[in-house]
Amino acid sequence: MGALDRLRDLVFPESELRPNPRWFSSHSNMLGKYALYDRYVSGDIFNTLADPEAGREGGLRYPLKINLCREWAKMMSGYLFGQFDDMVVTHSVRRKKKADGEVSASEDKRASDMERVLLEQWLLNSNNSLAMTGAMDAATHGGVVIKTVYDTVEDRVRDEWLAPDIFIPRWHPTNVNKLLEVFQSYTVTREDARDIYNLSVTQYSRLPEEVVVWERWNDKARELWVEDIPVIRSNNDFGFIPYTYIPWDRSSSINSGYYGISTLDDMIGIQNELNERMAD
Repeated sequence: MGALDRLRDLVFPESELRPNPRWFSSHSNMLGKYALYDRYVSGDIFNTLADPEAGREGGLRYPLKINLCREWAKMMSGYLFGQFDDMVVTHSVRRKKKADGEVSASEDKRASDMERVLLEQWLLNSNNSLAMTGAMDAATHGGVVIKTVYDTVEDRVRDEWLAPDIFIPRWHPTNVNKLLEVFQSYTVTREDARDIYNLSVTQYSRLPEEVVVWERWNDKARELWVEDIPVIRSNNDFGFIPYTYIPWDRSSSINSGYYGISTLDDMIGIQNELNERMAD
């Protein structure tokens, strides 16, 4: 049973946060697509068995194992950045001009300081690597999820890449760029749950071997639960929902109008045809 199924079945006696089933249904549809895309990019699809009557070598449906999907995703993600020597992304701050059209020395210094802070933030987060990972994710899954977190140890804000299958968004019905609420749900071992979230012996003893951890955010509050154990229930100090979903492409008639369209949708059929026909 996956994290989404477990989350749907959990009972929260101290919370009224039952998500709308239609909301989960939309995410369930995407989970099936994510799993399919991952099978093609990883090459796991080549373990598919052929019809016994086909007489294929080793009994495999795709014995040639030509992985066009992986190379296509890599090529498409590379197109986002082209050839670069240093920075994948650069930052600039627009200077405010005076009535005469000139920029004051103080305004130029303020803008330069802001550019330096943005650059330092980017480098501290190793965001060149994050951007390239996100590009591959977007090409494969149709979008990339970035979460902003506050690191209490280093006393700074940093960015994290999230696997799209653990990101469950609720968006505004007329503005897909406006998030109303986000659930983040994933599974960990009971030992990891105990160590990461400092659970008591009594709490640890209640946990199953595979534990559902879930977070819920809106612009005013956040919660983090381990199964039905509340770990964090507090105000959202950011004042906004700290998740950003960047789609590869969108269509109002595809994937609920919110989720991006994978570049693999049209490549999967071509790869199947190539591997099957050349193996005949």
